Amino acid sequence: MKVQQSFLQKAEFFSVYIETINGKYNAAWSSHSYYEFMLDFSGEFCVSLGETTYSLTKGDVLVIKPNQPHRVEPKGPEEFKLISIVMSEKFSDYLQYRDINWNPLVLFEKNLLMPVLHFHGKHLERLEQMMYMLVAESENKQNFQDVFIADISELIVLEIVRNAVYNDVFKDIPYMLKNILEYINSNYQNSSLTLSSIAERFWVNPSYLSRYFKTYMGINIVQYIRSMRIFYAKSLLQSSDMSIAEVAEKVGVKSASHFSKIFENEVGESPSKFRK
Repeated sequence: MKVQQSFLQKAEFFSVYIETINGKYNAAWSSHSYYEFMLDFSGEFCVSLGETTYSLTKGDVLVIKPNQPHRVEPKGPEEFKLISIVMSEKFSDYLQYRDINWNPLVLFEKNLLMPVLHFHGKHLERLEQMMYMLVAESENKQNFQDVFIADISELIVLEIVRNAVYNDVFKDIPYMLKNILEYINSNYQNSSLTLSSIAERFWVNPSYLSRYFKTYMGINIVQYIRSMRIFYAKSLLQSSDMSIAEVAEKVGVKSASHFSKIFENEVGESPSKFRK
């Protein structure tokens, strides 16, 4: 059973959806031309973006770009609740009217390799407090409810972007993980870069490394490497005259056909179409 409450005040700028999902249901793919922050308020659930599935727990925020196909699915039989704040390009104009003179949509322009933002410590406490206020307001019909919901939603968006972009929500990640990320970022173009080779490089068991990486990043290490390669491949396709095979080799994928397949799964279109 699925219960959805929608608040469409100021719909030209943004909308807020609160969904409570209980039990099994048939998940459907959806996409829209708006920017979206999807927040896990309670319970656990999964979201598929293309062929990659991300697991969210309480306080996690998923960044969904315009026209990006996505699907929400239960992780188990337990109930979960999510909050979606969906923003149009005019949302930044709306905030400027409120004398907030920076663009909150900048986070979507950063081409995040990891679309799930994990909050910790005081940042998580503040975010959770605002989510509780939003949900409580949605359940209690009081005077000026639309205004209250709009104001809390704006604060949530600002809290997410302020900490993700300006304070760096990833600054507290462990030292070893930072080294692993730097190593992957420097060696993604090497086709021999694998879970096993990285584990050997850092003197850890591959199974342990896999669990360790996913615990902190919310994505397995193979998916992260693939995302890195696609990210740089997109840049090469746009800025060079390299053939598809040359681009594939440059980012560490030996087979041009395999590269085209994973590129289309990640981006939603073939490399040649993306280049055009």
